[in-house]
Amino acid sequence: WLTIGMIFIITFGFYLWIMALSLIKDLIKAVAVRRSAVNIGSLDAVLTLIQYGFVALGLFGVLRMLQVNAATIAAISGGLSIGVGFALQDLLKNFFGGIIVLFEGSVRPGDWVEIAGTEGAIDKLSIRSTTVRTFDNVEYIVPNQDWLNSTVKTFTRSSRLVRTQVPIGVTYAADPHFVRELLTETVAQHPDVLPEPAPLAPLINFGASSLDFLVLAWVSDATIKGKVASELRLQIW
Repeated sequence: WLTIGMIFIITFGFYLWIMALSLIKDLIKAVAVRRSAVNIGSLDAVLTLIQYGFVALGLFGVLRMLQVNAATIAAISGGLSIGVGFALQDLLKNFFGGIIVLFEGSVRPGDWVEIAGTEGAIDKLSIRSTTVRTFDNVEYIVPNQDWLNSTVKTFTRSSRLVRTQVPIGVTYAADPHFVRELLTETVAQHPDVLPEPAPLAPLINFGASSLDFLVLAWVSDATIKGKVASELRLQIW
């Protein structure tokens, strides 16, 4: 009964199964975002795990339809496991790294992170790799094992609240007490600077030709901290 046409039908059916799962996942995310204030990152991680579970279930169904002998598969897999393991070790590391990242939730879609010295938002998290999109619309494809083997700077792991910093140098002739008061009052007037925690402007160093202050102000979202810092410089000037 196993003809070329039947193999094509089964293969095409498995492809449609994968596409249907992706469509259902996108629909659930769209409905959840519109109707409730869910954490889109956590939801996407859970849906991704469920999706790959159903993909594995579909693959098992395909093998059953093809009447593939489980003992034969086990024997062949055992013989090839060593060679395949060496050849695909990086792929397997990324695969299991993706599983761990999804379960652990260390990074999630929508999180703001720093990668390769550049900040960006996690756009897509898959089993093999993670896509990080920067402000310049540049996409970084990061292998999942990198999230496990290196230190990752994330600004939104537990909270989107972040502090922006603006260094200021003034002449030694200035009264440092007056400067500190003027800086904190000026920064507090910015609409995106949070009143609590209150902004600070400590004197951090006696420079070669200036008194060095550091303006510290809290904003509600890491994605706007650069914009706020620029506006604060103009406001202070």
